[in-house]
Amino acid sequence: MSQSILVIEDSRAQLKAVTAILRNDNFQITSAASLRESLACLDYTSFDCILLDLSLPDSDGLDTLRAVRAKARSAPLIVLTSTDDASQVAEALREGAQDYLIKGRIDGELLKRSIRYGIDRARTQELVRQGEEKFRLLVESAKDYAIFMLDTDGNIVTWSAGAERITGYSSEEILGRNLSIFYPQSAIDRGEPQHGLREAVLKGRYEDEGWRKRKDGTRYWVNFINTPLFDAEGNLRGYARIARDTTEKRIAEETLRQKIVLEQKMVLVDLLQSVTIAINLAPSVEDAVALLLKEVCTHTRWSIGCGNIVDSESKGECQVSKVWYFPEGFKIRADDSVLRERLLMGVGIAGKSWQSGAPVWLDDIGNDDSALCVWLSKYQGIKSGLAVPVYEGIRLFAIVEFFSGDNEKPDAPFLEVMANIGKQLTAIVERKRLEQLLAKEMQNLSRSNAELQEFAKIAAHDLQEPLKSVQGFVDLLKRRHAAELGEDGKRFLTFIDDAVVRMEQLIRGVLDHSKIRSHEKRFEPTDLNEVVQEVQDNLSVSIEQTGAKIKCDDLPSVVADKLQMVQLFQNLIANALKFHAPDTIPEIHISWRRENGDYQFSVKDNGIGMDSRYLNKIFGMFSRLNAKTEYPGTGIGLAICKKIVEHHGGVIWAESQLGEGSQLCFILPDESRR
Repeated sequence: MSQSILVIEDSRAQLKAVTAILRNDNFQITSAASLRESLACLDYTSFDCILLDLSLPDSDGLDTLRAVRAKARSAPLIVLTSTDDASQVAEALREGAQDYLIKGRIDGELLKRSIRYGIDRARTQELVRQGEEKFRLLVESAKDYAIFMLDTDGNIVTWSAGAERITGYSSEEILGRNLSIFYPQSAIDRGEPQHGLREAVLKGRYEDEGWRKRKDGTRYWVNFINTPLFDAEGNLRGYARIARDTTEKRIAEETLRQKIVLEQKMVLVDLLQSVTIAINLAPSVEDAVALLLKEVCTHTRWSIGCGNIVDSESKGECQVSKVWYFPEGFKIRADDSVLRERLLMGVGIAGKSWQSGAPVWLDDIGNDDSALCVWLSKYQGIKSGLAVPVYEGIRLFAIVEFFSGDNEKPDAPFLEVMANIGKQLTAIVERKRLEQLLAKEMQNLSRSNAELQEFAKIAAHDLQEPLKSVQGFVDLLKRRHAAELGEDGKRFLTFIDDAVVRMEQLIRGVLDHSKIRSHEKRFEPTDLNEVVQEVQDNLSVSIEQTGAKIKCDDLPSVVADKLQMVQLFQNLIANALKFHAPDTIPEIHISWRRENGDYQFSVKDNGIGMDSRYLNKIFGMFSRLNAKTEYPGTGIGLAICKKIVEHHGGVIWAESQLGEGSQLCFILPDESRR
């Protein structure tokens, strides 16, 4: 392909000589004898190279060069002149001349070599310019990417529209600033900006992601790549950095992750609730462990469960009873489902969790040192295993194991739920132990009560026989030897009579007290107005003798043992009749009210009252606050009242001040609350 040459020369001889040199080398020559003529050629034609004489009829010196250079900016321009001035040579090269040749000092080869070099250099520069332009257009059009250059210290030397859109910085604001401007202070303190550059040099490329900050202080999640740039000699010249804002993707991923975590937590909450309900309803500890394994395996991806319940423990080993859970359809020998085994500390995942006191997880149980794990791996296709120790106080109670055919890894929420389940299981063990202890104590108490009641019956019967003998001999003495006894003897016999009567009353009181709970409950609707009327009939003689005034409100009907209600009110009213001042007429008021759905009753009198310090003592057996010579009685009546009220699920108490009367109160709970 021929190359076009514009020769600007006013000398015909020089033009002829140049034409002769170039004609045979496939050059197409166009000539112009003046500046005006050359500019006209350049207006309508482009040339591959221009040979220029600086001295023309209408122009001279460097002005000629400047005029031509302004018209043909891309074509290589070679000065071919007779002026040999070093300063002019230097100035011509600064003005854009590619070469400066002196007429008469060049040969044909030098000229042609200079022309070809100029043409090749111009083409190379054009290709570079086009490549740079394409790169610039590519960078400018990449709105979602920040593409820019850094110097060797990490300072920003180029900027792009995408970088401005992402970071908020214009080129005027950011050029010359260090890339650490995008990093939060914590990342700067860790040396992350320079670390990314060093790694790029060492590895040829460095990619990372993280939170960065914009000009306005907001955060964005960026994925970036650092690439080192080297010159031909291998010297580091800087870095290219490509960054992409992936904040929306990051937020979407985080939202999805949180959703998955929330769903997993809901599953774990359901698991905890299910396990808690199931193991609390379990009749035995073994059943509780079995239900625990079943609930965990059906709610999670752990498919097999094994509970090692510790039977005995010594140094470094313990004997355990195994409780298994296998999924439906799992092929297992019948004699493998329930086993007793000796567990060694530090051997197997169970032994390792015992040794560490914490959960132990293995992603490949085939490498474990226990025969069980090797068997599960080899014959059942199990891959991963988890062991969690359960303690009762400081004592190892059990180790629960879970196995999966997948590489299941327990996360923190699951281990937290397992810790809570372990606490639940420990609480159940403690509750079962207390229930067994309570059942044993209740059995002992029932036996003691039965023995006590039997003793009371036998004692009362045996004690009554001697009393009958004493009473019989006293009667014989009165009938046969009354005249011989004298006044003192008769008085002594009276003392004996009184003692026998008191002893009989005490024996009957003890029997009545022991019978209150020994009989089957015979609760039925009972009209307390009828009860009080029956009591007044029973005490009519005492009421008449003392002239007592008894006021009774309209009392309710309650579900109770009627005979015991008669005994209760009779003891309370009899006490009110008994403990009054000699010159005072007893006044008794019986009232009631509803209290939190229950029935509260009161028997109030104007008697001698009691010292408030002793109010808690009056309901004890044989408890008396007054001499029996002043106020007769056995000291058992209020104890019987207390036992009757408690038999009905209620409570009784006294309110009194010495000399101001007393008020005996008791509560009978509503039938629905017993």
